Amino acid sequence: MRGANIIKTTLVVFIGSILAFGSYVVLKADAQGLNGAGLRRFRGHRAWSHSPQNSLTGKKFWSGAGKMEERKLTSEGMERTYYVYRPASQIKYPAPVVMVFHGGGGTARGMDRLCGGITTCADRQGFVVVFPDGISRGWNDGRTINEKNRPNDVQFIAMLCDSIVKEGIADPARVYATGISNGGFFSQYLALKIPEKIAAVASVAATLSDLHEGMMTHRPVPIMYIIGIEDPLVPFGGGKIGGKVLWKSRGTAIPADRAVDFWLANNGIDKSKKHEEVLDTIPDDGTKVMFRDYGQAGSRSQVSVYEIEGGGHTWPRGWQYLPVAVVGKTSQEMDANSVIWHFFNTHHL
Repeated sequence: MRGANIIKTTLVVFIGSILAFGSYVVLKADAQGLNGAGLRRFRGHRAWSHSPQNSLTGKKFWSGAGKMEERKLTSEGMERTYYVYRPASQIKYPAPVVMVFHGGGGTARGMDRLCGGITTCADRQGFVVVFPDGISRGWNDGRTINEKNRPNDVQFIAMLCDSIVKEGIADPARVYATGISNGGFFSQYLALKIPEKIAAVASVAATLSDLHEGMMTHRPVPIMYIIGIEDPLVPFGGGKIGGKVLWKSRGTAIPADRAVDFWLANNGIDKSKKHEEVLDTIPDDGTKVMFRDYGQAGSRSQVSVYEIEGGGHTWPRGWQYLPVAVVGKTSQEMDANSVIWHFFNTHHL
C-alpha cells in the first residue's frame, strides 16, 4: 500500500511539473434566470459529442460551424498569433467579441475543446471569439514569477483590440475577456491595466494574485468568478498557486472571498446587498453550484460569483482534460459558456 501511494504521488507530481501550472494538453431545466432571471435556464449543449480532430495535425480544432482564421500581429518586435472565429449565424458587424485565454501550459488551439465548445455557443448567440496565443504557453499576468523575461502581454492584447476594432470586426464597447487559470488571472489583470478596452471579465479557476491587491483602480469593471472549491491548483482558501501538485510555486492566490471583496471595493458595491441561489439538479456528478450576485444586473459595478462545491481546476461542462485525482471534477451543473455569455451580453462600455 505504501509503495502504491509513493507511485501515485510521484505520478501526480510528474504530471504536474509537465503541466507547468495547468497544462491543458492540446489541448437543468428551464426556469427563471440568473442575475435576476435564475440559474436553471442554462441547458447543457454538448458541443463535443464526438472526439474532435487533434489540433496538432492542423485540422479543424473547433466545434462550431463557422470559420476560424489564424492571424499575426507584431508586438515588441515579436510576431504574435491569435485566431478569430466568426460564427456560422448571420451577425451584424462590428460585433461583440469574447477573447478566451488559455491557461499556463495551454494553447489557443486547445481552448475551444477545453471550454466544451464556446464556438458552438457563439453560433447560437451571435458573437465573435478570439483565441490569443501566449508566448511559451503562458501569460504575463503581473505575478513576479511571470514577469521575468516575459513579453508585455497587456500591450499585445491592447494592440489586438485596436486592430479588430479598426477592421470593423469588434464593437469597441463590447470586447470581453475570459480565461482559465493563468488565463483567468490575466483576464483580471487586463481589467486593472486597460479597463477602457474591456467591457467585462469572467475568471474561471482563478481567484486573484496577492500582488494584484495593491492595484485597485476604483474604475468599475463587471466581474464574474467561476471557482471550484476543491481546486487543487489554485486553492479556494488561498495559498500557493500550484497547490501540492506542482513542485515550483507560481506565486500566491488570495482566498476567494477576499478576491470578491477586492472587486466589490473596486466597483463600489455594498457586499451586504446580494442575491443568492443554489443549483443541484444533477446529484450524481458530485458537485453543486452556489451563486451570489452583487450590484444591479447590467451595471458596470456588477460582481457575480459561482462557487462550485466539489468542483476542481476545470471549466464547467468542459473537457475533463486530466484525471480527477490531478485537477478535480468538472461540474455538469451549469453550462459555463452560456452563463458567461449571458453575463457579457448585459454589459458594454
